[in-house]
Amino acid sequence: MSGSRLTLLSILSSAPRFAIFAPLVLLLGVVASHVRPLASAKAPSVVAEPGSRPRQPLTRAEAVSDLQDWRRRVVAVHPEPYAHVTHEALDAAVAATIVGLPVEISVEEFFVRVAEVAALIGDSHTSIVAPSSRAALRMPIVVEDGSLCFERRAGPVPAGACIEFVGSLAASEVLRRSRRMVSAETLAGADRLVPNRIPLLLASLGYRDTVPLTVRLPNGERQTATLTAEPKGPAAAEALTVEKLEGGIFLLTLRTMVIRRPGEYSAAFAGIFAAIKRHFVRGVVIDLRDNDGGDTRVGELLLSYITERSHRLVARKRWKVSALMQAQVREMGVGFEAYLDAPVGGMLITDVEVFEPIERTDRYRGPVVFLTGPKTLSAAMMTADAVSEYKLALVVGESTSSPPNYFGETYIYQLPHSGLSATISTAAFVRASGEPSDASMVDPHVWAATRLLDRLSGGDHGLRTAIQLIERWNNPSGGGVALASRVSREGV
Repeated sequence: MSGSRLTLLSILSSAPRFAIFAPLVLLLGVVASHVRPLASAKAPSVVAEPGSRPRQPLTRAEAVSDLQDWRRRVVAVHPEPYAHVTHEALDAAVAATIVGLPVEISVEEFFVRVAEVAALIGDSHTSIVAPSSRAALRMPIVVEDGSLCFERRAGPVPAGACIEFVGSLAASEVLRRSRRMVSAETLAGADRLVPNRIPLLLASLGYRDTVPLTVRLPNGERQTATLTAEPKGPAAAEALTVEKLEGGIFLLTLRTMVIRRPGEYSAAFAGIFAAIKRHFVRGVVIDLRDNDGGDTRVGELLLSYITERSHRLVARKRWKVSALMQAQVREMGVGFEAYLDAPVGGMLITDVEVFEPIERTDRYRGPVVFLTGPKTLSAAMMTADAVSEYKLALVVGESTSSPPNYFGETYIYQLPHSGLSATISTAAFVRASGEPSDASMVDPHVWAATRLLDRLSGGDHGLRTAIQLIERWNNPSGGGVALASRVSREGV
């Protein structure tokens, strides 16, 4: 599976220089409009820049004001705030949180409490954004089979070790409380963000600079260790990478669909697929397993390079019209005149027809496999849904953690006293099939989950499976002729 890694400058030999910068915070990875998505514009100035430090402690009155302000805005902008929680239950949670507030409260502890309330909405785009600058204690952990396990070494704790206790608190309780702070449609969706919530939970419990752990090592032995604060985590991975693997297979890894500059993805994909055409390419693997979403136009552009089949990424968008969102749209300067002219309190409904991709001379007509998983989010998830629904390519890996029938197009603002950023969905989307009651995830055609121990040993079951399928496709004696004939005739 070894191969050569191609830099963007080398693969885009004749194309303009190109770079994509990963989203600074999760709140920018929003589901976008299918006409001119908001994600392609700059964030409104009311959002705190990453690294800013909200003041603390908060007075009880300030905390109450922030919570009540959030509650009013949810009602004002969300198209269906009570889709997953009743009006009474949400009001009761707000009231109980207010009753439990002390005279003064740290930003970390307030975040824990207000994030739990926001999570009741059951919508991954409606959340309180974790103030990453507030907690230096970061642990490189993932949730696997209900355990908190280290995906790389951290101080004295080796990769593969799983937490049993944090101080005297059982790891299962840490996981339970962290899950309550995550806004998500599913448990798998919550678990992908649990590692980002744990530092704030620990800070609220008094663990700011060090944390005592009891861990179970991969060999079954128990170990106690004390982790010290790490000011910075690992550098963010590149947003787009291309590798040429052995056997003439190209691996395109796309980690975000957020547009930072006009034309950046157009230049990148044009150069990549021109290079693919120049080489003897036996197959292309497109990895969306760590893609946080962004702009659906990026997905549409990508699909135009690999298929001639008609498709759509979404069937319908119902956009709640509010004065708050209209003000954000005006500030972002992205147009949307129909939304700005619509009466406040109503819904702007857009139906999307199935369309044919534009013709391309560099369209790749060989085997294509998409890799998906719980971290295939937002616009990336919608792209994968179109691939699956219209049989545009094979989908390999794991199911997404959000269903394509869900909410997005986020309103973004800053809570006035705590300085925490909040996101609230303003639109409801219907999946590509047009079935509004279908709550299923995007499921792969071929299931291939890569476990932590596989990754630690350098293995990647999902990629290995994708390569094997492409090799089968290209092998007449292995059923490749039948597979290729079926795809060319009727899709995957």
